Amino acid sequence: MATPAVQESAATPISTQSQAERAAGDAASHAVESGPALARWQEAIKRDPADTDALNNAGQILLRLNRAHEALQLLDRAATARPENTTYLFNLAVALEQDGQIPRAVEYYRKLAAATPSDPRVHYNLGRSLRQLGKDDEAIPEFEKATALDSGHEGAWLELAISLDRAARADAAATAFERYLALAPDSPDAPRIRQRVARLRQSGTTIAKLP
Repeated sequence: MATPAVQESAATPISTQSQAERAAGDAASHAVESGPALARWQEAIKRDPADTDALNNAGQILLRLNRAHEALQLLDRAATARPENTTYLFNLAVALEQDGQIPRAVEYYRKLAAATPSDPRVHYNLGRSLRQLGKDDEAIPEFEKATALDSGHEGAWLELAISLDRAARADAAATAFERYLALAPDSPDAPRIRQRVARLRQSGTTIAKLP
């Protein structure tokens, strides 16, 4: 996803696909195949309410079905019972993010970043959550860590570029956009991103306010 010195009045902002759109698509594609698996894990939970694997697996399926609030209840139980399990904590953080509880998601992602500093997913998700809170200056280092750990992470390069653009770091934003384009040259936003890069390189400043 700085106030520009050169602003286009009708510019369409560059953005990543919304979480709602991704979640809706995932829910539609997973609904049929996930139903029986979810039922099996729910039955396992009935037999043993303390079965953390069943709680975690059922929660993950509910997340894929865009049922974050239901998933959160199960994943919280798993993570509370096994706080040392970073997989459970990660899934809980994802559920909090999807449920709109961004400050709490940030709290758990920070714990995970300290416990698993070499996991690019954690830094990417932490950066994304921070950006949702308008904290681009804090998000940028997390996206940088994600791209350093996984140079092929398209989403991290795009999110880094957007945060850098919002922070009025034009040259760095242009470079990050170019890295994204090298990985995703045929993305739907590619033509607008190329236009943005050209203007960033020409003006040395951001060209439009992003949402």
